[in-house]
Amino acid sequence: MKISDIIIDPATWLAEMWLTMVEVEYQYINNKKTDTILGHKYHCALPRKNFDKAIVSIPGKKQLDVDSDKGEVVSVKFSDLEMKCWIKQDKSRDGDNFLTPMLKGKATAITAVQSKPS
Repeated sequence: MKISDIIIDPATWLAEMWLTMVEVEYQYINNKKTDTILGHKYHCALPRKNFDKAIVSIPGKKQLDVDSDKGEVVSVKFSDLEMKCWIKQDKSRDGDNFLTPMLKGKATAITAVQSKPS
């Protein structure tokens, strides 16, 4: 089994998500970025999971935004959310390789639940 085969149940594991940043998602062909915009990636903190990070892709136009430069955070929920795990390979300052488990997903829509998380 690969870690990418694990499916996360959003109803239990991702009960609360705080939107912290939004970025454009570009199409890549042969590992090269193109000018084609596929949609947007919504970066969320998970306060019930030690503030781990999840990134959710939604195709099309930007549906919601936050001012990450001012530290704005919005509590959100996603429609038709599907989440999976993957492993990101990084290098430390000393040049050592290390692996970080990450959460990524896709959805059809995002909605603000309230203006500020409690």
